[in-house]
Amino acid sequence: MCAETIEDGAERCVHCGEALTRDPSPARVPGGLSYDVMQDKVGLVPNLRVKDNVIQAIVTVVALVLGVAIGGVLGGAEGALVGALAGLVVGGLGSGFVLMILGLVRR
Repeated sequence: MCAETIEDGAERCVHCGEALTRDPSPARVPGGLSYDVMQDKVGLVPNLRVKDNVIQAIVTVVALVLGVAIGGVLGGAEGALVGALAGLVVGGLGSGFVLMILGLVRR
């Protein structure tokens, strides 16, 4: 479920605790882990992959810092607050878009 590497023969994922099954299904990827198709194709559902959460945090923080910097230059302290809010919104939406693209590429 979380796409982390695990040892052969493991019964549970050491990263997310998901029980591992031995029967192959169409939703399986070559590594043997199944991805949540909704998360990879569309998004908008909780993400258990650590790598994806790190990517999302980086994109959001970069957008937040840029928003504060641009808002501060253009409007002083009030502009920085507005820029911070705008940065969080843009970062949240932008990180979702980045993860959507990565999900499509993974398939």
